Amino acid sequence: MEENESLKAGVVLECYKMQVGRSEHFETQLLSVVRLHFTLVAVLLAVAGFDKSIVGTDDLLVGIAISFVGLMGLACVRTYSYRALRHGRTARQFRMRLDQIHELDFDSARDAGKVEAKKELGISFEPSVRRVWRTSYYAVILLGLALTVAAAVAKFQ
Repeated sequence: MEENESLKAGVVLECYKMQVGRSEHFETQLLSVVRLHFTLVAVLLAVAGFDKSIVGTDDLLVGIAISFVGLMGLACVRTYSYRALRHGRTARQFRMRLDQIHELDFDSARDAGKVEAKKELGISFEPSVRRVWRTSYYAVILLGLALTVAAAVAKFQ
């Protein structure tokens, strides 16, 4: 490999590292936001249960707040996931360029590793943390709506 190609490979490698770092950064930020949201939901549930009644009329606003936290969480998962995936895809383009420069084929090795891991674990789907977070936020929204409806029924009885 001549000096010019070596320089190109170095620049592409640094760009790859930068994009991977940015993708990891957004994943870490998302985890921090998820932790904050679920802590807030726990606090709101503690407030709802503070009066020792199962559901009281004062729980109406708490239920609405819990649903709002769930909606905000869904928006955050979507935003941060998009950003992480965008930088991840850019990093993959740089990695493919590195493969071309060095005449390697990392993608085939990675794909073969994924197939083996799925066989070993006995799974047929692509595991996704984002799917778990989205499902959890849907559950938070439903919990908030259920509390809101129960509080509204208790208020009008």
